[in-house]
Amino acid sequence: MTHALEYVRNIESELDALEQLSTLRLDDLDSLESLPGAPVREMARDLLDAGGLEPESLDELAAVSVWLAAYALEVTVQGTRTLGQSEWTPQRVSILRTFGGPNARVHAVEGSDYLEVEVQWGSDAARGSVHAPEVSMLLWELSEL
Repeated sequence: MTHALEYVRNIESELDALEQLSTLRLDDLDSLESLPGAPVREMARDLLDAGGLEPESLDELAAVSVWLAAYALEVTVQGTRTLGQSEWTPQRVSILRTFGGPNARVHAVEGSDYLEVEVQWGSDAARGSVHAPEVSMLLWELSEL
């Protein structure tokens, strides 16, 4: 497996954990240890630490907001506008995740339940996607703020 593909798989795993976490109600859980699977528990701990939050305050919108604040270098909303019209239509939310490593982007495309992941590591490139309808919807919700 190439470095870029390995990095894509890691981001896909992270997004899958975020998706699972965003569909749970943490205030109904006895503890973080009762979360399903190690990646989800690790993601919850990371987000709680990064956001300085208590488990009961980590709802789905807070989870995605803290994830963006902790992991995204840049968030861009891309869209189109008809000539002569002042209104534009958003089509894609792009997240740049480059912190001293490969160039990694996550894209949420309007109307899709999948998040696209692309990584460029020197001359090595890879792409992937993960089914994350809740996170995709929340990214669109946040982009409208």
